[in-house]
Amino acid sequence: MYLVKDDRVLLSQIVCNDIYPKFKDEAFFWVIPQEHSHQLFTCSLLFEDYLKIHKFKTALVVSLWESNSKTSFKKVNKTDFDWIIGAFDENQKMEEDDGIKDDDLLRFERMDLDSESEEEREPEYDEEEEEEEEEGYRRPRTPTRKGNKSLTVGLVNRDRSFVVRGPKIGVFKQTEDDELELTATINDLKTSKGNTFSPSKMMLHQQDSSMLVLNPTERNSIYCVDLNRGNIIEEWKTSEDFPIRELFPQSKYSQLETEATLCGLHGQGAFMIDPRLPKMKNVSDKRLLYSAATNPQLSCAVTTTEGHLAMGSHKGEIRLFKNDSLQKSRDPLSRPTAKTNLPGFGDPVLGIDVTDDGEWILATCKTYLLLIPTGFDNTNGFVKPMGKKKPIPRRLQLKQEDLISIGEVNFTPAHFNIGSDNQRSIVSSTGRYLITWNFRKVKQNKLYDYQIKKYPDTVVADQFKYGEDRSIIVAMPDDVQLAKRVPQK
Repeated sequence: MYLVKDDRVLLSQIVCNDIYPKFKDEAFFWVIPQEHSHQLFTCSLLFEDYLKIHKFKTALVVSLWESNSKTSFKKVNKTDFDWIIGAFDENQKMEEDDGIKDDDLLRFERMDLDSESEEEREPEYDEEEEEEEEEGYRRPRTPTRKGNKSLTVGLVNRDRSFVVRGPKIGVFKQTEDDELELTATINDLKTSKGNTFSPSKMMLHQQDSSMLVLNPTERNSIYCVDLNRGNIIEEWKTSEDFPIRELFPQSKYSQLETEATLCGLHGQGAFMIDPRLPKMKNVSDKRLLYSAATNPQLSCAVTTTEGHLAMGSHKGEIRLFKNDSLQKSRDPLSRPTAKTNLPGFGDPVLGIDVTDDGEWILATCKTYLLLIPTGFDNTNGFVKPMGKKKPIPRRLQLKQEDLISIGEVNFTPAHFNIGSDNQRSIVSSTGRYLITWNFRKVKQNKLYDYQIKKYPDTVVADQFKYGEDRSIIVAMPDDVQLAKRVPQK
C-alpha cells in the first residue's frame, strides 16, 4: 500500500494482519509496527464519501486475502466475495441494542493495564508452601523449562481443573475463598514401552472418570488415564490410515454421560472412535475423509449439542456438517460434502467453538477472532447449505489504544462460557493479557465491548469454569489462578 502525493511516496505499508485494519464510516485506521523498537503507531485516512472508501476497502481486503491464502481472489465466487468484504464493515445492521443489563456491569476485580497490580508483585513464600512449590505448578522460585502447557476444566466435578506440565497432570480444586489448590498430581505418564511423554492434547471422558491424552510422538494411540487411580490403564490404537491430531466429543455435552464413543481429527478428515472394539478403535465406515488432492489441512473441530460438526483448517476455511455425517455408515470410497463451506480470510484457524444451539461459530486466528452466525430461514448452515444467504461474520480485534499497550497479538483459542442456559461471554488471551467479550453486545455490533486483565506472565491457556461466566481458570507457565468478574460498584 502506497500513499502518493505529487508523484512522491509519503508512506509505504505492507498489507498484512499486523496492521490491524479497521474501517469506520468514511475513515480507515491501521497500525504501523516498528520492528526495532517494538512500538506501534496508529494512522488514519479520511475519504470524501462512501463510494471512495468502499473502493479502497475492497482493494485492501483483496490484497490481504491473497497475501494470507497465497491464492488469487479471482477464484472467489460472488457470494463469498460479499461475505469476506462484509466482515470489515462495522456499520452493518445487527440486533437491536437492548440497553444495559446486569451482566454488562461485570468487571475483573483488577484490570488496570498501566499500574502494577497485586498479581504482578513478586510472590512471597513460606515453609508451608514448600511442598506445593516442589510440584512445580504454582509459583516456583525459579521458572522451569517444563512449564504449564494446557488446561481443561471439570464438567461433572465442576470445582476441578486439570493442567499439563511435562509428563504430569496437576489436579486443582477451587477452595471456599476462591483460590485454586493443587490437590493431586498424576506423575510420569508413560507409553506401553515405558517412555515418559508430555501430552499434546487431553479430553475428559465418561463423566470425568477418565482423561484421554495424546502423545505427540505417536500418531495412532490414545492413552486413557483413570482419574480415580491416577495412572494410565489403557492404550487405544487406531489403524495407520487414521492418525489422530485432535480429540472431540460426538456432541458438545456427551462427556457428561457415560457415552463411550468419541471422535478423532487429522489433516484429511474426521472419524468415529469406539474403545469397545476388539483391536483397532477407529470405526472404519464412520468417517469423513478427503482425498490427498483436496488437502483440506484440517486443524480443529467442535460439535453442537445436537452433534452437528464444524471443522476449521490451516487454510482458514470452515466446513459445517449435519449431525448424521459421522454417525451413519459411509462407503469408504465416498468423499465428504459439507452442508456449508465458509471461505475464511486465509489465516489458519487455531481453535473453534460453537454455541450450544449451533447458531454461532467462534473461530480463533492469530490476530483476531471470527464470530460467524449460521442461522437463516428458520434453519442453519449445518442442516442446509447457506449459499447466497450466508450471514455476514464479525471480526473481533483489539482497539488501537490497547494494541499500543499490549503489542503483538497472538490469541489463544477462544471459548464461549459453557454449561449455562445460553452463552453470554467469550474469553481468550494474548501474551500477559486475559480478555473477555460481552457476547450479547457483540451481536448488537458493539465489537469492542471487552475487558482486559493483566498478569505477571504469559497466559498459556484459559477457560470458563463449567456453568459460570464470572469465573475463569487461567494457566501461566508457572502458576494457575482463578479470575473473577464481579459487578461494578
